[in-house]
Amino acid sequence: MAAREKAAPGELIFRILRRDGEVRWISHICQPLFANDGQYLGIRGSNSDVTEHERMDRALKESAYNLSEAQRIAHIGSWELDIIRNKLIWSAEIYGIFEIDPSVFGASYKAFLEFVHPDDRASVDEAYTRSLSDRTPYEIVHRLRMSDGRIKHVHERCETVYDADGRPVRSVGTVQDISKQVLAEEVLRESEEKFKGLAASAQDAIIMMDGQGNISYWNDSATRIFGYSREEALGRRLHDILPPLRYHDRSGAGYSHFRETGEGPFIGRILELSAVKKDGTEFPVEFSVSKLLVRGEWHAISILRDITDRKRAEGLMQQQVRNMTALTDIGIAISTSLDVRVTLNILLDRLTSQLGIDAADVLLFDQDTLCLTSAASLGFRTFSIRKTSVRIGKGHAGRAAYDRKTLIIPDLGDTLTHSLKDEAFRGYIAVPLLSKGTVKGVIELFHRRTIDPTAEWLSFLELMAAQAAIAIENATMFDSLQRANTELAISYDTTLEGWGRTLEFRDEDTMGHTKRVAGLAVRFARLIGMDEKEIIHLRRGAYLHDIGKIGIPDDILLKQGPLTKEEREVMQKHPDYAYELLHPIPFLRPALDIPCFHHEKWNGTGYPRGLRAEEIPLAARRLTEKAGLSRRCGNT
Repeated sequence: MAAREKAAPGELIFRILRRDGEVRWISHICQPLFANDGQYLGIRGSNSDVTEHERMDRALKESAYNLSEAQRIAHIGSWELDIIRNKLIWSAEIYGIFEIDPSVFGASYKAFLEFVHPDDRASVDEAYTRSLSDRTPYEIVHRLRMSDGRIKHVHERCETVYDADGRPVRSVGTVQDISKQVLAEEVLRESEEKFKGLAASAQDAIIMMDGQGNISYWNDSATRIFGYSREEALGRRLHDILPPLRYHDRSGAGYSHFRETGEGPFIGRILELSAVKKDGTEFPVEFSVSKLLVRGEWHAISILRDITDRKRAEGLMQQQVRNMTALTDIGIAISTSLDVRVTLNILLDRLTSQLGIDAADVLLFDQDTLCLTSAASLGFRTFSIRKTSVRIGKGHAGRAAYDRKTLIIPDLGDTLTHSLKDEAFRGYIAVPLLSKGTVKGVIELFHRRTIDPTAEWLSFLELMAAQAAIAIENATMFDSLQRANTELAISYDTTLEGWGRTLEFRDEDTMGHTKRVAGLAVRFARLIGMDEKEIIHLRRGAYLHDIGKIGIPDDILLKQGPLTKEEREVMQKHPDYAYELLHPIPFLRPALDIPCFHHEKWNGTGYPRGLRAEEIPLAARRLTEKAGLSRRCGNT
């Protein structure tokens, strides 16, 4: 009897392969049979085809698995709340999100609320309660507090099923772990706040363009630099408002290429371009662009800096370098050329090119006539300026010289002189040339437009005027020195001639001999190509060749008839007397060879040293021949 009670039916499910090749699932149920007295009789069994049921069961399990995997991958769990029985069913993923072991957790709505962050608990409960009363679905983002204190962010959705009487029966919903998204959003939000803070405090214009080239961000500095408010700029095409009109087509085409490829000649580079303000003012900017890929579209972030002041400073520096170069050129001209007109022409060339003036001239002051006359000019269409002669105190130039002040006339109007009417000048500046408090002349600048000079411009002009005054002063001093040297040389030669004639007055027989000797010697020296400096000393030596006879007593010098031996010895001392007389005078030392050695002879029989042949200085040899010729000419 006991065996009979234990003999329960059994089921075995297995597959078979039919003759047509199809696989079918078979359910085999069998049960042992016993008689009333417990005797075993045999087995009773049955087979049934359960293929469709097995397929549905497996599909259901596979669907459940796929759902579970999908929930795991998306961090989304599903739940169902039986409101009548207060029974909460969670999917495996929700247990994973809440980090709870299903075997030790009794899922219920109250237990769920315990995991909600205390600060969010009331709002979650209120949202669910309100959805029940309003019979509307709800969704909410709230925080979970883990057992170790960590915080998670979840996104929850819920819908409720009601019975025929409108009473809630069952709620179903999902919970998605969005902690990573929230963290990313917080990081992005923090980054955006930092970007906005930096952009707001930046002195440069920061402008962002979307994939269509429209302005999507515009900071305060962009408003300050370009004049457009944020409201005026946002949504407009940057290439329609900031580049000058002549660049619009090129800029638009360049951005179209960038939008398609993310590449362009301006990406990653710093360029200097022209931009236009709201009021139409064109000014230079430093421009750089970075690219940013947003949802598959290329966006651009542009940083623009107003470099007007920098370019002005660079221009001023370059102008100062050019000015210094011009001043150096003038200084070199002054130091290397004593021709004042050459220096003044160089000065006018530098002035007109550096200052951008159409024409200029220099008038020199004549102390004798008290008039200013043209010395150099440049840039004039006619030659009338070369005939200029202005009395000091009269006209524009004369007034500037008299007042010793720079005269600036922005617009000459009807005050232009008749001789310059054809030049069509308007602007005019006259600068007096002063050296050591003395007026040397005037620089005149003429321009065919009005003149509005800056302080730097005038400073350079006055420096050039000072250089011109120095050049004129140097030339004047050189001319004066030349005249003084010439007059001194003439005085020297006149004195030497006087010494020679003084000797001739003692001996009437030699009257004119000295002058004839000097003339013959000079003519011969020029014929053989002697240097002019050497000829000067040759002439002086010729005038002084007998100067030593001033020490010979008259009774010997003027004696008629032959001299005695003793008298001849006295006479032959006159070359030594010449040396003693002339050597202390520095400028006559180069001429000493003639007075000292003109009585030496080729054969060595001369005096005072008895020199022979080439021992005799060349100048003395030449003079000896001409002296002999002079005596023969004088005796005929």
